[in-house]
Amino acid sequence: MDNETNGPSPRGDTGEQPAGALDRLVRMLGADTLRYIPSAIIPAGISVASVSIFTRVFDSVEYGRYALVMSTAVIAVMLLSGWIGQSVLRYLPRFRAEHRMGEFIGKLNVVLSGVVLAVTLVFLASRGILASRMDAYAPFLLPAWLLIVAESIFISYGALYQADLRSKDYTVFKISASVLRLVLALLYVLYVSRDIVALVLAAAVANIVLIVPMVVRLSKPVKPRTLWGSLDAGFLKMLAAYGLPMMGWLIASQILGLSDRFIIAAFRGDSEVGIYSANYNLVSRGFGLVSGPILTACYPIIMSAWENGHRETIPGLIATFSRYYLLAVLPIVLCLAVFSRELVSILLGSDFREGHTIIPFILAGVAAWGLSMVGHKGLEIMEKTRVMLRLVVIAAGLNILLNFIFVPRYGYQGAAVTTFASYLSYPLMVWWVSRRNIRWYVAGRTVANLVVSALVTTAVLIGVRALLVGRIAVGLAIPAGVLLAVLAYVGTLLLLREVGADELKMLGRQR
Repeated sequence: MDNETNGPSPRGDTGEQPAGALDRLVRMLGADTLRYIPSAIIPAGISVASVSIFTRVFDSVEYGRYALVMSTAVIAVMLLSGWIGQSVLRYLPRFRAEHRMGEFIGKLNVVLSGVVLAVTLVFLASRGILASRMDAYAPFLLPAWLLIVAESIFISYGALYQADLRSKDYTVFKISASVLRLVLALLYVLYVSRDIVALVLAAAVANIVLIVPMVVRLSKPVKPRTLWGSLDAGFLKMLAAYGLPMMGWLIASQILGLSDRFIIAAFRGDSEVGIYSANYNLVSRGFGLVSGPILTACYPIIMSAWENGHRETIPGLIATFSRYYLLAVLPIVLCLAVFSRELVSILLGSDFREGHTIIPFILAGVAAWGLSMVGHKGLEIMEKTRVMLRLVVIAAGLNILLNFIFVPRYGYQGAAVTTFASYLSYPLMVWWVSRRNIRWYVAGRTVANLVVSALVTTAVLIGVRALLVGRIAVGLAIPAGVLLAVLAYVGTLLLLREVGADELKMLGRQR
């Protein structure tokens, strides 16, 4: 491609044939996925450790209240800054290709300053009224506000690092935030007060501490006069045109994932919220060990390919990334589902272990949702955000409706099944709609091979579990089962020729 027309590629590419471009971008995915692995594995591991520790320190009622506060904070963060992060991922590659990174960052700082000012004014105006009506939740009010502000800024700057393909810096900050959150929470609980509010406060303080080095490392400090001089209505309009529908999508997606907690609380009480949330968090955060690096790496690569003239590679990229996602996550889903009882007996406090029955449903739902994050990239780059919004609103509405039907009778078990059904509905709708835009497909042969591999792997897992659990220590039975299952899975894929030595070598090469 012509550099003068399209700008330089993010890694110095000056133009190549579509097949060569696709191979290079796939190798880029492999290398960036490896770089993002620490940013997913370590925070996910710390999150699992946090759930394991604090479900032993606090009872299910306390943990349920904490889960509701964090769910509310997540929705608020999406409302305030989710649209900013999505717009950064979409448009920063364009500004970078035009050598206008400094301009982009300066204008973005103005937008973030406005968001922080607005949320602070709203908090100050409503704090007294909220505190008088929140009862047991009143102590969470100030820490939750701090968390919402800090997380909004942290996510926005994290998107800058992702979009600029600075995976190493992003990894450092992501890991630092997770470690600092856990350390601060433990210090507070052990040496100050056994109060679950500490978990929210620690998360806020950790983000605040890291925001300064994030800003300094990304750009030179901005003076207030220069900051407000960067105010640009056109820039804000550009972000809003793309980001506001995406904000709606993000909020609806959070409602899809979190509304069940509020419905469980209304019909079944805080204790069931705690049991559901602990098991849900254990699954979703542990699942991020595998899915996180792929999902984090693929988005900026796809956007950069689009902005740098390799548009003909996009359908192939999305299909390839979808295949890699399925290959990577399937054995994890199977292992966690089969050994769910044994895992919670190790990782969760006794009050929460009965919830292991929901793990297979949550796993399947989270996996389907993660796949759709790759599949709907075609809609994102075509700026079909309103279409995405309609689809996720349908899925969220389905989730709420099913929860109102099943939660009063079946409690959190019913919520788990409705979560799976609702999460699955979104990728199915995206697949159908994408036929009219950038088509999302996964080869039928790959699907068939994955089904066969899943059946073989499941049979191995069930056999190993029946043979070993109860005869040897659980801490030995699970690793043995996982090892044998992975060997069976990889062996089946090789026999079916779904993966081969040439492909593995290509993915392992550095760019």
